[in-house]
Amino acid sequence: MLASKSYLIALGLVEGYLSVDEAAKAAHVEVQSQIDRWGEVEDSALARLLRSRSLLRRLTREHALQRTTWTTRTCG
Repeated sequence: MLASKSYLIALGLVEGYLSVDEAAKAAHVEVQSQIDRWGEVEDSALARLLRSRSLLRRLTREHALQRTTWTTRTCG
């Protein structure tokens, strides 16, 4: 699966500076830049974008759950 490997995009998403859709669009720009430079891999752009959004949503939910669990343990 092709996905963004950008630490900055991930950090922006986790810290709340980017929404899932903004992070997905930024990841798409990053991947497109790599394609422009190195060439296309056998994978459709739409499928790649949809997988990125799905992955980012899942990671955001997991991160929120971990924060809630951590806060409950330390403050509760």
